[in-house]
Amino acid sequence: MVHYQNTLQARCAARSNTARALGSLFASLAGAVAFAALGLESSARAATVQVYVFEFDFSSSLPTEPITDPTIHVGDTIRWVWLDDHHTTTAALHQDDYWRSDLFDAGDSFEHTFETPGVFWYYCEPHGFDRGDGTAVGMAGTITVVPSPGGAIVASTALLPFMARRRRPTR
Repeated sequence: MVHYQNTLQARCAARSNTARALGSLFASLAGAVAFAALGLESSARAATVQVYVFEFDFSSSLPTEPITDPTIHVGDTIRWVWLDDHHTTTAALHQDDYWRSDLFDAGDSFEHTFETPGVFWYYCEPHGFDRGDGTAVGMAGTITVVPSPGGAIVASTALLPFMARRRRPTR
């Protein structure tokens, strides 16, 4: 009878250790998957949107189409592409983001990645001007940056391995 109880206790202890090991492995694996998903989601979702610089205007549409200001997500990049000569793209002051390109000619491009949501005004230095209040006039445009969809869900999932704790064996 004593031998049976010792064998039963040994089997229960072995199963308990196996369960703990599998639980730790699962938590580690879940964490790795969550971090991989976090990295893949942000890189897969990030886009580069072109804004054309032409005829004293900025537009995400080509010159033959109506003038449009782009709306992008946080983490996306705007690439200004010059179709005409002697223009810049410069952010209006008193905003949460700032960029300033050189004076470029047709065939040149300039990129800026947006990390903050908001509506960002910009202008061409020779053909527009900063009004000093976060807006611009003349040859000017806006970039609307909205929060990335689903980022909070993945970020909270990525915290799971840190929240999962190994249970101490009961004695």
